[in-house]
Amino acid sequence: MQDFNSIFFIIFFMALLFVIVGFSFIWLKGLKICSKTLKRILFNGNENNTVDNQDNNHTNEENKTKGSIINIIILAGIGIVYYLSQYMFKYYIFPTANVILVVLLTILFCYNSIFCKRQYRRLFLVVLGLAAVKLTIYYYDYIILSYDFYTHANINLIAYYIIKVFTIINLLLFIIRGVQLFLNKTIHKIDRNIDKYESAWYKYIDNVMNYYKTKYTTSEKTEEMIKESGREGEANVRYHLKWLDGYKVLNNVRLPNPIESQEFDHIVIGENGVFHLETKNHGGKHGAKILINKEGDWSIIQNGYSKGMKNPLFQVRRHERVLMEFLDKEFPQINIPIKEIVVLSNENTIIEGQENSPITVLKVERLNDFIINYKPNTTIDEKTIELIYDKLIKYSREETNSRVTE
Repeated sequence: MQDFNSIFFIIFFMALLFVIVGFSFIWLKGLKICSKTLKRILFNGNENNTVDNQDNNHTNEENKTKGSIINIIILAGIGIVYYLSQYMFKYYIFPTANVILVVLLTILFCYNSIFCKRQYRRLFLVVLGLAAVKLTIYYYDYIILSYDFYTHANINLIAYYIIKVFTIINLLLFIIRGVQLFLNKTIHKIDRNIDKYESAWYKYIDNVMNYYKTKYTTSEKTEEMIKESGREGEANVRYHLKWLDGYKVLNNVRLPNPIESQEFDHIVIGENGVFHLETKNHGGKHGAKILINKEGDWSIIQNGYSKGMKNPLFQVRRHERVLMEFLDKEFPQINIPIKEIVVLSNENTIIEGQENSPITVLKVERLNDFIINYKPNTTIDEKTIELIYDKLIKYSREETNSRVTE
């Protein structure tokens, strides 16, 4: 009869415990849902929602951490009381109290084992489980020998097997997790869980994609800006050449050559020779300062920074060779003077050291005067000028070319 009353009391206590835990969980869940709903109503903006979500996540993490620590403390407290139960309770109360304590200990131990996410807590559960295994088997023998209560003793035996299984699982999980952290070289960050690593990885991927997207976009924009700057520079030179009397002007000429075709920004034909112009539009809106040192190297100073820049010498020499070979082939009996000019079309740009360059470099404001006043060793007549123009215009890709102005 006493055994039956004890079993009924234990079953009633466990049922009551599960009912209390269930209602508490439902109440807390409902309170959380109501709280989120109220915040969504009050804070309808995106920024507020974002900040609110971040605060909620941070608060939830703190609450989970606090809740886990409290669970561990309660579990440790029940374990201590369970260990001292034979000394704390009177002789006739001890079997029932012992069973209640071992049931609570088993439930909390299983609960903490299932929802444990921290390595140090897992280690604590392993240590506690090993101690609890020893205690449960001890009290199993103690209750049988002292009281001859097999029901109470068997409950301790069941708790022994349950705690032992979960202790082995905890130990395996602790070892696996430890090896995983070691292999990932994050042993010093054992507090982080898999979700944080996943979030960090996705953030890294997004940053890399945004970096390359920005890089390629910037590169395309820079290339387009350079092309647009070149077009503006050539347009400025064309405008100045419109006012050049007595000369024929060709724009955007591409001459064929066995080695490689070459594109000329402008070709000017007059009595004093054929001028091939290479336009450079350096400096941007506010201009810059271009320096040519004694070795003929070019550099540019812009916004307080100085850096080297490409010397157009090789490009101009290529153009000169292709033009010379073309004219020699078409007019083998005529000595046609050819002159190169590098034109800086940006009126805000300053140039120093032109005397150090083997090719002629000047600003667009001085272009017309230089062409008019240039004195070659030989000159060409008007008929030859017309023939040269007719040969070259076939290779021009613009319709803005002008004939001689009388």
